[in-house]
Order: sequence, then C-alpha cells, then structure tokens
Amino acid sequence: MNKHDEEDISLGSRSSHLAIAQTKMVRSELLSLGINSKIVKLSSKGDIDRSVPLYRMKGTGVFVEELNNKVLDGTVEAVVHSAKDVPSLIHPDLEISAVLERAPPEDVLISKFPLGELPEGSKIGTSSIRRIRSLVCSNQKINAVDIRGNVDTRISKLKKGEYDGIVLAKAGLERLGIKENSYSLPTDEFVPAPNQGIICIISRRNSEISRIMNKISHEQTMQEMRIERKVVEELDLGCSVPAGILCRKESDRYVLTVRFYSLKDRRSIFLKNEIRGPEDVDAIVDNIKVIFPDDFGYRLGR
Repeated sequence: MNKHDEEDISLGSRSSHLAIAQTKMVRSELLSLGINSKIVKLSSKGDIDRSVPLYRMKGTGVFVEELNNKVLDGTVEAVVHSAKDVPSLIHPDLEISAVLERAPPEDVLISKFPLGELPEGSKIGTSSIRRIRSLVCSNQKINAVDIRGNVDTRISKLKKGEYDGIVLAKAGLERLGIKENSYSLPTDEFVPAPNQGIICIISRRNSEISRIMNKISHEQTMQEMRIERKVVEELDLGCSVPAGILCRKESDRYVLTVRFYSLKDRRSIFLKNEIRGPEDVDAIVDNIKVIFPDDFGYRLGR
C-alpha cells in the first residue's frame, strides 16, 4: 500500500491570505483525485522584512528558497508558489512537478479613474520595478512609487488615501474574491511578469510526491511556463530587470510577447512572435540581444 493512501501530503505555504488561498486550490485538486493533503504555514525573509522593496533585495526568489529548503530537509513534502516568484534555477534535487491552469495573467489598476484619466501627480503604488517603469512609460503625469505588504494591506493603504491607485495581478484579486473598482491593463503595453497567473508546486525530483502532483498538472500552462522561463534563463533576468514576458497558446501555435522598459526614460522595446514551442526561443533571445539598446540603464546577462 502506498503510504499516501493513509497519510496526508504536507503542502508548505507562505502564511499570506493569497498564498493560503492558492495552496487550498492545490489541496482541492488533489482531493478531486481522492488524495488528502494538509497545509503547513511557513515564513521567509521576504515576509519578515517589509522595509526593503522586493526588487532591491539581495538574490532572487526571496519568498522561495527558504520554503524550498523545507522540502529538502523533510519538513514538508511539497511547497506551493506563485510561479512568477520562482527563479529560473532551483536546487537540482527539486523540480516543478505541477502547475494549475493559468488564471488571467494581466495586471489591473485599482483606482477611481482609469490610467489615462488619472489627475496629474497621482501616486500609484506597486512592488514591481517592471510595473513602475511600465507606468512611467505610459503616463508621465503620474508618480509610480513602491508599496509593500500583502494584497489586503495594499488595498487598506489605498482606502486610507495613502495612494491614488495600486497595480496588482488580476489573478490574485480573483483568487481572494476581492471586488474593487479596477481597470485591466492591456497585455501588449503592460506585458505581465513571466509566469504571472500560474500556481506551481515544487517537490523532490523524481519522487513519489512528484508523480502524484503530475496527475493534477495542466499541460498547456506547463508549456507556457517553460517557454517564459526559458527566456528568463537564457537572458539571465532577475527581479531587478523591468521586463515583461508572456506566452499564450493560440490555435496550434504559441504567441510570445516580450517588452523591456528603460530605466532612464520612457522608451521600451517590444517583440511579439508566433512560435511552435521552446525550440524557437533561442532565435527570439538572439534577436533581443541584437536589438537591445546600450543606454537602458542595465544590461542583459549572458
């Protein structure tokens, strides 16, 4: 008898409302197959240190590595992450064993006004350098500034008048059931973070748990994730690079959208290509390296 016929699988999660909501979605998927699981709340330095903007923290994956280590040391058997937080390279003994079907990947502006109608000097909060630069590139009248805290905290700061608007991922709002006056931002102009809207599960490579998680994995989302992550890995992008990368399947092809925002001014570079799959990413990456400006305030790796 498989030991998980008798025991619950332990799923590690950050303790935020959104992280728990996402882990409950994984638990529900497992339960639909008759597999029981339990949620174990974990914390990381990204949760504890709320004073430093995420994109200025040392290293990548500030919410991820410490949780992944809990799989390696046996505290939990798997951990659930927002895939956009997971760096392109993780410990070789671990793997992304499953993803749930992708939610809408776009960003939304929560505000009384749509982006183009915001009064001059409006203060818009976000935790992402990509979002800050995309806002600056699209509307020079507004003031895009850093904001920390979970979704509830950010909305509370908005309602207190500390900000005139905040930009968040639409997927997070939907998963929390939050209904606020919001405006979806077009994904060509505001290209989402790579893997935005995807929930992933990390477990030990080639383990029994991985084989169980494979059963709930969504194939199309997994392929979109792999393509986006391949772009990130080949260009050696970190969270301090203001880049959006989105891959969506359309008919029998994938459409890969990429935008890099300048740190110096309102410029950006934009590419949108139909590809067959990961095998076509190399050509896209080579093209990006050729056309990437020298004066954007940062360099692409490799």
